[in-house]
Order: sequence, then C-alpha cells, then structure tokens
Amino acid sequence: MKANKKSVATIVALALATTSLSQIAFADTDVTSETETAGEVETQHIRIPATGKLILDGVRAARLALFDGNLDQAKEIVSASRGAIDEHAAKFSVHLSDSKGYALPVDSGLKFSDGFEPTDQHGASITQAGVMIQEGRVDEAIKVMSKAGVELDVAVVMLPVGATATHLEQALTDIEAGQIHKANMALKAVETSTVIQDFKPGNLPAQGYPLADILPG
Repeated sequence: MKANKKSVATIVALALATTSLSQIAFADTDVTSETETAGEVETQHIRIPATGKLILDGVRAARLALFDGNLDQAKEIVSASRGAIDEHAAKFSVHLSDSKGYALPVDSGLKFSDGFEPTDQHGASITQAGVMIQEGRVDEAIKVMSKAGVELDVAVVMLPVGATATHLEQALTDIEAGQIHKANMALKAVETSTVIQDFKPGNLPAQGYPLADILPG
C-alpha cells in the first residue's frame, strides 16, 4: 500500500523550510566578520554565503526607494549590492551545469527525486529524518532516508553572477540618467534571474572560482 505522498513530503518540506530560514537569518548576523566562513551556511555540504540573499534584499529595497522617489538611497543600495560580488563571494561560486556561467547559491533544500513515490515502508524513516532536519542534523537525515531507500535530490536556488552584475550596473546607469522605469526593470531582472538546479546528495558541484572568471568581461 502506498503512503500519502503529500503527507510524507510535507514532513520533510516543512522541517527543512524551518531549518533553512533560521540558518539564513543567522548568516546575516555573521556577514560582517572577516573570517573565511563569515556569513556561511552549511546545507548538505553546499556552502551558502549571505551574499545572494543580501543582494536580493537590496534589490527589493532599491526598488521601493525608486517608487518613493529616493534616488540617492536607491543608488547607494544598488552600489552596495554590486560591491557584494567580491573575492569572498567568489569562494562560494558554482559553475552552472547548463551554461558557461557561474552562480552564487542562495538557498537549498531536500526534495524527493522525480518519479519517486514513498510508501508505508518509508514513513518511519522520513518522520525520523524530519526531526533530524529540525535539529540541524541534515547529513544524518539524508543517511537515514537513503538507507531506507528514499530517493532524494538537493535543490539549490542560485543567482547567476554575470547577469546579476550586469543588471545592477545597468540600474546604476539608469538611475544616474534619471531613467527610473528602466532602472526598476533592470532590478526586477535580478529577482527573476534565479535558477534552481537539482543534485544528488554526495554528488554536489565544486565551489570556488576566481572572481575574474565568474564576472563578465
């Protein structure tokens, strides 16, 4: 008999969402540190800097500033967001599998592999794994589910570096030229440029490329 796929999936999804959000919030408090691990979140061995979320938050704040007519504030925020793509951020960069470009991981989570349907036999292991995920023991949770035959993927949300830098630079140019609508569209393009790629646990992408390689030009 098959278990309720939606129910067991929800156990994992909700547990991971709780863990992920709390980790990202904690990362923001660390980003000012000068250590190599500053602002870093470890999630299934994908190292996630605070940079991507800070850029996206900055883009949203800049758009609001534009709507309010605060051009100087918007320009300052966009400039800071562009400046966040630096040598430290480059240490976390990932080569996109379907292109020659690079991206910064923004968030990640576990999901059932496409085509996999959990059964009653998987229920106990998935429930146990959900508790482990809430406790931050993600690696152990993966091992428990994998041993039970649960097929998993690690879904990683990524922000393309080249496109983001280009859009932010264009937004700065448009703000200086008083082209507010164009600046807003350039910033919106950053928000819509995120991509999601799936990886198998234990077969995650290499991270860390020279800044000169990941930026356009």
